[in-house]
Amino acid sequence: MANRKLDQKSQSGGSYHKAVPYRFPRMAAMEGVTFSATTPKPSKTIELQTCTSREPEYSYVHLELISTSPNASTAPLDALQVRSMLSTALSRFMGIMGNAVSPDVLKVEATEAWVRVPRQDLSMLTAALTAWSGARDGNVEFTLRAKEAGNWLGCMVGRQGQESLWS
Repeated sequence: MANRKLDQKSQSGGSYHKAVPYRFPRMAAMEGVTFSATTPKPSKTIELQTCTSREPEYSYVHLELISTSPNASTAPLDALQVRSMLSTALSRFMGIMGNAVSPDVLKVEATEAWVRVPRQDLSMLTAALTAWSGARDGNVEFTLRAKEAGNWLGCMVGRQGQESLWS
């Protein structure tokens, strides 16, 4: 009835216009969205703790002792030898800055070793090992080769297990 009166007045030259509901521009995108005051049901599972580490504090390097002489019998490595070789390579490559890097020898097994270094020093260590010519014992030269390097030790150990599975 009210609309009819508005239409009649607008036809008769009155000052009333047909009523059109105003639409807010931001509300147009929310058509079909309903809001309710009910709270969601609580979940039956409880998340104890979630942690994501994007930048780990340490990086890991898997090293291998290589001899230049094919018939040389390589004595098994020990942690002291690995530490000595690494500090020699770092000090020759970077000088005093190389002495500041402190690698931690985690495990030594036959001719292989696993070393932990601060993440920001990983590139310095791998570059020093690449540039280092090695050590000499009589006629035999020994050097360390970085087989793998990465931020996650578990991934590196897993890859080694895969290699032994298929060979």
